[in-house]
Amino acid sequence: STLSVTSAFSSKEPQWTWTPGTNNAGNLLGTVRSLDEIGGALPLNCTLIANKTVHDESLHCAWGLVSRAGWAVVDDTDTPIMDGNYPLFWPVNESSNAAADLYMFGHGHNYRQALSDFAQIADKTPMVPRSFLGVMWTRWFNFDAQQIKKVVSDYVTRSIPLDT
Repeated sequence: STLSVTSAFSSKEPQWTWTPGTNNAGNLLGTVRSLDEIGGALPLNCTLIANKTVHDESLHCAWGLVSRAGWAVVDDTDTPIMDGNYPLFWPVNESSNAAADLYMFGHGHNYRQALSDFAQIADKTPMVPRSFLGVMWTRWFNFDAQQIKKVVSDYVTRSIPLDT
């Protein structure tokens, strides 16, 4: 491939040239789909856990969007392409298309800008209101009736529903 990207940052930023297949040892790592049945610490280095499965599925490890090297690449090649027939978008089978779908984030150490630019591409992550997730509250000691009434009163004062 003749594709390459070279940084043009100030002397404070790392200088680099990226070509497809370049290893990014400085990547600050990303996430995996599930921690079910992992049973302990799990490295987020996608190379180290490439063959790890849970429930007979890949962990779908994703590299991080930021890196000490000053660049990160998101490979979106395997993500289904939507046909664009709004509002009922439908995945299109593009398996015959050999083109790579890569996103280059060359932000140096400006991690906030890298995350902001990713949000521009991927759109905002939809989040339900926190109260929809129910109540999780614990203390490691016994309460008497008066203390429990105070806890409930605090929820009411903050307009946090105890039932959803």
